[in-house]
Amino acid sequence: MSEAFHLLFSNSVVQILVGIGMMVMLIGIGGRIRRSTLRDGRFNKEMEMRVRSSAQAELQRLRDEMTELRKTLVDHSMSLDRNVELLTRRVEALEESRQAKLRE
Repeated sequence: MSEAFHLLFSNSVVQILVGIGMMVMLIGIGGRIRRSTLRDGRFNKEMEMRVRSSAQAELQRLRDEMTELRKTLVDHSMSLDRNVELLTRRVEALEESRQAKLRE
């Protein structure tokens, strides 16, 4: 059997055909690897875009929440200022009333 292989591969035409076959096989394997790599690259790009989009949406949600919190804080601050002002007026009125009673 090994003598048959030796006789077969000793022919230069057969060697050329085997060499061409090996090159075609290697080109095919390289093409598959390239397609796989490109597909993985596309997948990674798509995944990156999804993550980026998700992060941007979350960032916008946080911005909206901060705006709402600022608005609430301002509303409460104004309410607190108004309540302090009302209490100040009441205390002043009580003090004036007390001063008036003391003068009598």
